[in-house]
Amino acid sequence: MSSRGASRLRRSTFGIEQPHEWVGAYSGFTLKGREAELTNPMLFLFGEDDIRDAAASTKTIVAGLLDFIQALPCDCSIHLFSQRDGASSHCQMGGLSYAHATIFSWLNHVLCGAPAPENGDPAGKQELVDAFGKFGGQQATDKAGSLLDTIHLI
Repeated sequence: MSSRGASRLRRSTFGIEQPHEWVGAYSGFTLKGREAELTNPMLFLFGEDDIRDAAASTKTIVAGLLDFIQALPCDCSIHLFSQRDGASSHCQMGGLSYAHATIFSWLNHVLCGAPAPENGDPAGKQELVDAFGKFGGQQATDKAGSLLDTIHLI
């Protein structure tokens, strides 16, 4: 096979050939700047391990995520699946029953008018702030604390 043919086989759907090119290829796929268009209620689920993994690339990503949530005009709810709960992995692997109970309780409230899931206790609020701070630094600690003033922790 010619080198030209081999090159075509390595090219991805986005037209990139090298792993470092993915950042540029994905840069157009963002909701940043479109927050005002997102008006339906939203539930944000965070696994503690996912926060850690986002922080592995940069603490700015963790703080930026909190800025994005803060900028939304809709009703927002947030839940942290901690390592202590056994559901901190991506998509809450290892704790799917717990995740489903959380998600369906929220959906029952939003779609069917059932009472809102209980607001997180003070210890849960501190756990959320601590998780973001642990992996996102002081800036993320401050932003997580202020976010809890405007959203519903479930």
